[in-house]
Amino acid sequence: MNFAQLLEVFLGRWKIIVLAFLLFAVGATAVTLLLPKKYTATASILVDAKGGDALGAGDRAQSPNQVVMTTQADLIGSERVARRAVTILKWDADPEWRRSWQDDGQSKGELANYIARSLLPFIVAKPSRDSNVMDISYTGRDPAEAAKVVNAFAQATIETNLELKVEPAKLFTGWFDERTKSLRKNLEAAQERLTAYQREKGLVTAGEGRIDIENAKLAQLAAQLVQIQESRAESNSRQAQAHGDARNSPDVMNNGAITTLRGALNTAETNLTQLRTQYGEQHPSVANGREQVQSLRAQLEREMQAVARSLSTNNSVNEQREAAARAAIEAQRARVLSMMNETTDAVVLQRDVESAQRALETATTRQSQTLLESQVQQTNVFFLTSADEPTTPSRPRVFINIASGAAFGLLVGLALALWLEARTPLIRNADDLMALVELPVLASLPRIRGLEKPRAVPRLPNHVAPS
Repeated sequence: MNFAQLLEVFLGRWKIIVLAFLLFAVGATAVTLLLPKKYTATASILVDAKGGDALGAGDRAQSPNQVVMTTQADLIGSERVARRAVTILKWDADPEWRRSWQDDGQSKGELANYIARSLLPFIVAKPSRDSNVMDISYTGRDPAEAAKVVNAFAQATIETNLELKVEPAKLFTGWFDERTKSLRKNLEAAQERLTAYQREKGLVTAGEGRIDIENAKLAQLAAQLVQIQESRAESNSRQAQAHGDARNSPDVMNNGAITTLRGALNTAETNLTQLRTQYGEQHPSVANGREQVQSLRAQLEREMQAVARSLSTNNSVNEQREAAARAAIEAQRARVLSMMNETTDAVVLQRDVESAQRALETATTRQSQTLLESQVQQTNVFFLTSADEPTTPSRPRVFINIASGAAFGLLVGLALALWLEARTPLIRNADDLMALVELPVLASLPRIRGLEKPRAVPRLPNHVAPS
């Protein structure tokens, strides 16, 4: 069936289509007028997605705006907010609600919960697009009551947000009190251990300054040892030269007494030589000169031995000084090592004290912050606009209901026309006749004006059609 045939079917059965259209339109109008009127009140709140923290906690991770708004919408639709709204409205003391609660057989629970569950299906929280404004709507039969309910829900949302922010802070305040006491005891115990160790080891401080001082002393002793070793090497060399070849030793040659004796010995030897030449070997003057020379030589030998002994003594002294310096270095090194061990233990104890101090300071700071948070009266949700009493009903929607009924009636009429056409098809033109008898048309008579318009006739069943 093409469009033209459908149009002929609808035009041929226009009465049933119009009748269905009128019936459903009138029915929708009647039902709309009989339905009770309902009014919708709307209030707006502003949700600060950044948190609105007056305590400077803005460095905390922030949730995306969409998540915040969705969370607030879920919170508005929760029983907790609804119960607070019931408390604000004071409906839990209303006799009518109590009678309704008892009649429904739910008197075993709480009246506030019953009222809250009754209100929630009519509460709609809708976030505004691309903004932080949340619209809260309530639909009821009484316009004044609708405005009161939606304003109560908005106020309950603000109070619940504040409560959700303050309650954890109050719980954490008590926990931080106990934690601070424990940390303070740990700090006192760490300080006592450090003080006892310092008293036992004779330490003034637990730092590395004393080790630096002792290391400086060790370096000084090492430098002194080097100097003593140089002096000992020099004295050892001078001693060996004095004992090996005393006459050519610089110490012997530069000695004043030995130089004087050598001068006197040379003079005496010169005089002896002259006396021998002048008087001969047997002369008393020669004998006296010989004795004088021998005496000077003996005295010179004693002086040279005395110088050699003094060099040996000096070398022994240098060796003793070297041994003493080595012993002092070893003692100082042992002292430094012992002090390093003691200081390491003291530093560990000092770090324990510092760690306990930092933990106590952190806990004290957080305790002060949570204490302030538990006392604040500011939240991140603000009343933007309150709901006014609506003047026009939001339901039923007269125009939409009537238009919907009329459109549905039109569809029903069209469907009835098609159904009747399928049950009792009609012959309206030559095409319908040709399709039925399957014979060519020989001639057609034109319509004569003044005659009654021909009516469509029912089609014959297929089994009686001519062959």
